[in-house]
Amino acid sequence: MSSAPDGGSSEGVVGYRIGFRPCSYDPDVFSPRVRAELPCRHLSASGVSASIVPADGSGGYDVVVFQKAYAKRDLELAAEVAARGTKVVFDLCDNHFYDPDPRPEQVARVARLREMIARADVVSVSTPEVGKLIEDKPVVVVDDAVELPPFGPWARRRAAAHRRDHPLRIVWQGQRGTKVPRSGMYSLTKLVPHLEALHSELPLRLTVIGNSPDAFRSILGAARFPVSYVPWRRRTFAGRFAAHDICVIPIDVNPFTICKSNNRPVLAIMLGVPVVADLIPSYAELQDFVTFAGDADGQWASAIRSYATDADLARQHVEDGQRYVRATYTPERVVSQWSMVLRAALRSGSTA
Repeated sequence: MSSAPDGGSSEGVVGYRIGFRPCSYDPDVFSPRVRAELPCRHLSASGVSASIVPADGSGGYDVVVFQKAYAKRDLELAAEVAARGTKVVFDLCDNHFYDPDPRPEQVARVARLREMIARADVVSVSTPEVGKLIEDKPVVVVDDAVELPPFGPWARRRAAAHRRDHPLRIVWQGQRGTKVPRSGMYSLTKLVPHLEALHSELPLRLTVIGNSPDAFRSILGAARFPVSYVPWRRRTFAGRFAAHDICVIPIDVNPFTICKSNNRPVLAIMLGVPVVADLIPSYAELQDFVTFAGDADGQWASAIRSYATDADLARQHVEDGQRYVRATYTPERVVSQWSMVLRAALRSGSTA
């Protein structure tokens, strides 16, 4: 497995036509923005001819990156472009192989996934954990491009928030996820008893910004502390999220969640909200700016309390984390990593 340097070099890629075919053309879907749209933008700014492949698959390219796209039409398109000599990259940012209770549609999906990987010249992945799932293909780790929100007075409001006469405002954001294995919103289940215990001494309220009011009601409907649900909207998300004191990211570690990237704590930090989370491999680099909890009695409550009672700690973690993210997850890093993928594909002698 390879990882890219951070020099921002697009050497060996300029002059070639690069197309990104996203898994969705919906602008509200996260992964196409950070693994297709933003890479195109940064590569283009560096002089590389990079663009989004039209939904009908038209256009001439030297390399096509199939960004988590492996529907039947994607497989057909991969075969068509490979027959014309175009190199194929497959980009995977989740463990789509894993399902502990395989259903016929899931079996068919995994079969398509394996077929797309077989057709690819190179596979790019979002984390080393995803890379471990790929066999017999060159693999390059490429971080999610950081989608920086517009910066306002949010960080200053974080400090003021601790001089409050209202409950501690806790926020969780994400997708519905699955019950088995437990992921997404369903991982809030493990947090409920910890928040109930903490609420008895430190009044709090939890806001869920998500995509499933039904899951919210089933998980938190009987919670013994105030809860509220806000539908995720791209236009309003940043402002709503930044109005909170602490972000929580409980994770049930399993073969699916262990492959996740660090985009959620990074986004929270960039919006000025300190983070308490469970630890997975991709989060480890943020250990100086995130408070990690655990499943032992009292750990979640203690971690949340550390920010709730120490405004200086909360502010320092956010400010240090923002400096780290700005210095590390640069457009140059995006260009460097994707250029490594594209050079590997262009050098490949196989279009199978």
